Amino acid sequence: MNRDSLVGDIVIVGGGPAGLTTALALIERVPRARARLVVIERDVYPRDKICAGAISGFGDKIHAAMDVRVDVDGEAMHGHAVRNSKGLSIARPGDVARVIRRETYDAALADIARSRGVRIEQGCAVRSISAPRADNTVAVETSKGTFNACAVIGADGVGSVVRRAIGAKASGLRAQVVEVDTEPVESDVARDLLHFDTSDPSLAGYAWDFATRVRGERLVCRGVYKLVRDGDRATDGPDVSALLDERLARMGLDPERYRHKRFAERGFSAMDVLSTDHVVLVGEAAGIDPLSGEGIGPAIEYGALAGDFLAKNLGGSLRGWTARVRRSRLAVDLMVRAAIVGGYYGGPLRPVIDGALARTGAPLEALGDLFGGRAPKVSSVARAGIASLRAAFAAATTG
Repeated sequence: MNRDSLVGDIVIVGGGPAGLTTALALIERVPRARARLVVIERDVYPRDKICAGAISGFGDKIHAAMDVRVDVDGEAMHGHAVRNSKGLSIARPGDVARVIRRETYDAALADIARSRGVRIEQGCAVRSISAPRADNTVAVETSKGTFNACAVIGADGVGSVVRRAIGAKASGLRAQVVEVDTEPVESDVARDLLHFDTSDPSLAGYAWDFATRVRGERLVCRGVYKLVRDGDRATDGPDVSALLDERLARMGLDPERYRHKRFAERGFSAMDVLSTDHVVLVGEAAGIDPLSGEGIGPAIEYGALAGDFLAKNLGGSLRGWTARVRRSRLAVDLMVRAAIVGGYYGGPLRPVIDGALARTGAPLEALGDLFGGRAPKVSSVARAGIASLRAAFAAATTG
């Protein structure tokens, strides 16, 4: 950080996990930065954020390394259950995630940030972001006045105002999502499992059931995730709301009783430009996992990366952020998941992956370890590889 050439504010647009983690990571590395740092949040905490709420153990471990522990009511997850064309597969490798409610989680994380000196402006909407000016700042016009910023961090989600302001193209992988909260039913898997259902071949995506707690009541968050590829229209393929209603009815639940909560997501693309001289994009404004729609863990990892990057580059150009993301562990992870998308959702990998899961729980064990922030066991990886080869051979010989 070149303090001699630093002028203006550091403006983080968006007070969710990505924006708040960026703020916390930056002031941890450069305590002086808190005097010029402001987080702009359009809503007021506790805000109603629609999200299935699964935080990977990996994300929690990144926060723990920053001495950040967001202790809110939730459900501990010890494994995954996947229902596909071959049946139900289950693995419990240990702690893999927890399911929380975003309105309480984000508010608690904001409280931690404020306790460490981070300024948060709530109920503050961004109206425009100017081009760079002669004094090497950009003007961030908001409903509460103008901030003259040397750096703008776009952490404002799928509809990012900041992303539009820098002219970043729309990502090629988007998703439509709908969810409801219901009471448990007899057919549910155990509450400590993240349940994914990929058995519908017409759906480029999946349905899910995650145990959750709403104001202390033990409920289940259920939803449908549909991937929309570049060139597809949002109306192509099945309607997610109709699919969810049909699924609820099969469970013996009356669809009319539950309010649908719809939202969209943006998948990561390694081709996207995520920065300019004064702006960086993080979290879903940059892009998250297109295979599952996992967003909280990647948002936290983006924030930790951004804090380190800003600490080293404030006062100079921020254009190098795009390259920094592309060579990160996060980008490799997201690119692998993006590569699987085409092969699994309507592609040749589906019978292979489904067949491998039918043979052994090893793939889910390895996935659970990764999700929980642990190195997968060599035995799990080996068994998963052997099962995949056998499933590929079976698919080839029967196809």
